[in-house]
Amino acid sequence: MTWHELINQTAKDKEIKSICRKIGGNLADDLYQELMIIILEYNKEKLLDIYNKGYYKWFIVKTLTNQFNSNSSPFNKKYRPKELDYLPEHTYDKNIDILINKIEKELDKLHWYDKELFKAYISSGSFRKLEKLTGIPFASINRTVNHVKTIIRDNLN
Repeated sequence: MTWHELINQTAKDKEIKSICRKIGGNLADDLYQELMIIILEYNKEKLLDIYNKGYYKWFIVKTLTNQFNSNSSPFNKKYRPKELDYLPEHTYDKNIDILINKIEKELDKLHWYDKELFKAYISSGSFRKLEKLTGIPFASINRTVNHVKTIIRDNLN
């Protein structure tokens, strides 16, 4: 494959654009353009060597994540500070704090096991992760967490 063919293939690759959307969100198009600039400026022989060794997609993803996450990257310097202008000024909602306090009061009424398992579920984010962390069977976690959710839901209304 020649360098020109690789650039053409990269430009037409829908998977790369999809990766840009996953990493960059609303800045995906800008991230994609920055990636193309980096690839076009990159050493041609090294780029072809990366492709021939089978690391090209990894190189693309790593470049995209570095550009998006690094505070010193050209992408970050050009686009990220502008993104901050669009953040809403007042995002605090006191109703959320009130709701959290009500949920915590309901949790305090429960048996210690139910309460702690529910908190562990919230921290871990999934039944499977909690199952691996605690050794408690999935079905038991599922049953307990759903029971706690029902109690909280019924008592908050």
